[in-house]
Amino acid sequence: MFAGRSGRAEAQQWVTALLQVTRPVRLLTVACTGWVPKLLQGVVRRAFAEAKPILINWNNRVADSYGFGQTTCRLVVLTGIGHVIIVDDGPYSPKRLTAVVHAITQLQANN
Repeated sequence: MFAGRSGRAEAQQWVTALLQVTRPVRLLTVACTGWVPKLLQGVVRRAFAEAKPILINWNNRVADSYGFGQTTCRLVVLTGIGHVIIVDDGPYSPKRLTAVVHAITQLQANN
């Protein structure tokens, strides 16, 4: 899950919904903070201390590699070896969650 400051609430809805899914999934939240000056990175890191697990993406290299940047939040579902299964840009909705859960279920059925 990639999200910038403006997409925090959207990302949190996705995270909450995905954590309620009974299928085993590993969720990694990526905070896209490339705009933070180096001198303030310690302050930002402490602000995220409670939000584990989270990857702080200072230079947006990881986010850019998954095409994040044009939306407020981007959900990317990957296989265990890193193949992209589904990408969803946009606010959480039950319909979108159903599509993501279906993709995860299909992935698990094929493995």
